[in-house]
Amino acid sequence: MVRTFLYSPKLVEGETVRELMESLFKNLVEFVEHFMGFAMLPELTKVGLHYKKPEDPIKQRWSLVPKSFLDAIDGAKPMGLEG
Repeated sequence: MVRTFLYSPKLVEGETVRELMESLFKNLVEFVEHFMGFAMLPELTKVGLHYKKPEDPIKQRWSLVPKSFLDAIDGAKPMGLEG
C-alpha cells in the first residue's frame, strides 16, 4: 500500500507560505496606495482624498471629495507636515 502526502511549506506552524505571500502582497498594495495618495496630495488643491478600507480588495479605496465639502465639516483638518 502506497501512502502519499501533500507537502505544504510553512515558515511558522499554522501559516502556509501561500498565506504569508498573500498577506505580504496585500500589505505591499496598501503601502503603494498610501504612497501614491500622499504623493498626489500637494497637487490636489480643489479636492481632498477620502480613504476607506473595504473588506473586498477589488472595491475602490480612494474617493475625491470637493474642498468646499471639507470646509463645511466641523473639525476637518488637512493632512500635512506639522512640526
